[in-house]
Amino acid sequence: MSRMRPPPDLTNAIDDALAEMLVRRVGLTGTRAEVASEAIRRLSIARADGHSAVVLTDEPAAGEWRRTLIEGGLAGDFDDLRPLVLTGDLLQFRRYAEAERRIAERVRARVTGATPRLRIITGGPGSGKTTEIARQIVARVTADPELRIALAAPTGKAAARLTASIGARLSAIDAPAEVRARIPADARTIHRLLSYRAADDHFRFNQERPLGEDLVIVDEASMIDVLMMDALLAALREDAELILVGDHHQLASVDTGDVLGALVRHPVVTPVVTTLTGNHRFTGQPGIAGVASGIRAGQIDEAVEILMHGGHADARCLPAPTTQNALLAPIAEGLEACLRAETPHAMLDALDGVRILCAERKGTFGVTGLNAIVERWGARRGLDTRDVWYHRRPVLVGANDYGAEVFNGDLGVCWRDGGRTEVHFATPDGGTRHLPVERLPAVTTAWAMTVHKSQGSEFGEVLFVLPRQESRLLTRELIYTGLTRAKRRVTVLGADDVLRAGLSATASRASGLGAQL
Repeated sequence: MSRMRPPPDLTNAIDDALAEMLVRRVGLTGTRAEVASEAIRRLSIARADGHSAVVLTDEPAAGEWRRTLIEGGLAGDFDDLRPLVLTGDLLQFRRYAEAERRIAERVRARVTGATPRLRIITGGPGSGKTTEIARQIVARVTADPELRIALAAPTGKAAARLTASIGARLSAIDAPAEVRARIPADARTIHRLLSYRAADDHFRFNQERPLGEDLVIVDEASMIDVLMMDALLAALREDAELILVGDHHQLASVDTGDVLGALVRHPVVTPVVTTLTGNHRFTGQPGIAGVASGIRAGQIDEAVEILMHGGHADARCLPAPTTQNALLAPIAEGLEACLRAETPHAMLDALDGVRILCAERKGTFGVTGLNAIVERWGARRGLDTRDVWYHRRPVLVGANDYGAEVFNGDLGVCWRDGGRTEVHFATPDGGTRHLPVERLPAVTTAWAMTVHKSQGSEFGEVLFVLPRQESRLLTRELIYTGLTRAKRRVTVLGADDVLRAGLSATASRASGLGAQL
């Protein structure tokens, strides 16, 4: 079962404006304009939901849409240079259709040549992906000391985690000092790797000006959307090697497409895919391990049984309580540790130990409602939340700011000291750096966050609050991702029918990439 937002009742002003602009451009009027507008709005809504295409056979008005779009000059094949591309039963905006075609062409060239230049390493949490990366790097640098390597990830948080993880693995495998000296000390965001220029929305490194690195390793590859993967592949030299690392069972990118999933599942790419099946992270958490394994295997009954009746202290599902204190009781100790922290560094450590995750942004059991619940809970314990930038407020950065060196997904804590109000962020070396609040891009309070925003992060304990009723946002991939953010314990709050419905719904995305491959 796949969930896609239905048309046209949930269209918004952007979808309407786009449809109106395209229809006006080709001069359609009357009923034909209405039909074409409906199809374009549908495609726009699908793209906002992460789909790069609409499958016409799934649409009741498919025949009328097809005829009107083609005859009206809005849709055609790749060579027609029309705003929409129609390939078989797939309808796409040209930008995404062409990006997927370029991805497919470059991937095929990399995996079918005499010397494959693409590898994909996939596996669940704790399966040994980072250890495998570290071993690969050491072997490659030992064989070729002049090898130029870049480490990257889609977000700043994921890049910082990769930096720390690689450093720890290199120490664990006792890599020689001369080898470690030639390995990048820091991972970068893909935007920074390609040198994104906000002024013209382009990358400095591209097909005409490729990267100089011989080997590029990208972690958390499930988060890479269609346009970013297109840009990354375009910027690689033909003789450079790319290693994509990730868990294709996790949520796909917040933006359009499910590139890693499409690649892993396609037989053309299969020869370059290494699937790791170990479980080193959850050796002491049999509940989390069992649920994650069950979800990956599609064994929904088994996963629900473990959560509802398994008796594991590290993974359980409880009915949603009726009081705020009861709702926060499973993580009260972790929250109390946040209120006791005496330094920004201690506060950031405490925040890494506990987090509330949810599927939705709005509503009582969404990010806004749950953040308000924690703030009221804290206020009763002396936390003064009357000012927006209150002391100890955890904040999540919502945009990249290369000047300030903070990125979408970075977590900081507001700290007031001696009349100054600053936000502190953890640094890869174990310290912190701080910025005045006026220097930050848009931020949101982060006692609670969506599962999407938690990708690339880990927390000691997770309180996963399900929606009160079935939701199109609650899918197997989202639940799997949320559960596996916990390192020690996860508590799911919600009704078992909501949990079961979510686990039965997949977040598969309509795409043209498979057909192009």
